Amino acid sequence: MDGLTGLLLILTPSFTFRLMSISFPEDCHVFASYLGVFVFSVGMAHFLTGGFPVDRVARERWKTIWLITSIVRLSVAAFVSAQVILGGLTPGWATVAVTDFGVASLFLFLLRRQALAIK
Repeated sequence: MDGLTGLLLILTPSFTFRLMSISFPEDCHVFASYLGVFVFSVGMAHFLTGGFPVDRVARERWKTIWLITSIVRLSVAAFVSAQVILGGLTPGWATVAVTDFGVASLFLFLLRRQALAIK
């Protein structure tokens, strides 16, 4: 999801923001593409783990990526939420905060469930 969103932000920021129903100044394409590079990088980090977690090493790699991704997503959700509340971002940005919080929560739930299953 992040990889595709980031790639779209890099290549077609105006179109991507319209898809997301988010207003973004037309004169900020370079900034939007820069933001896209970051989002793309977060998404592509999942490919560092290699294949599906079928052995202990692969599982540990996936757990690390999910934990790092959760930290990033919770940070983004908190920042975006605060900016929407303070008026720095339009209400449409709340969908970004909700999505990031939801994905982070899912990852953390699965990580917690995995940790309990091992013990």
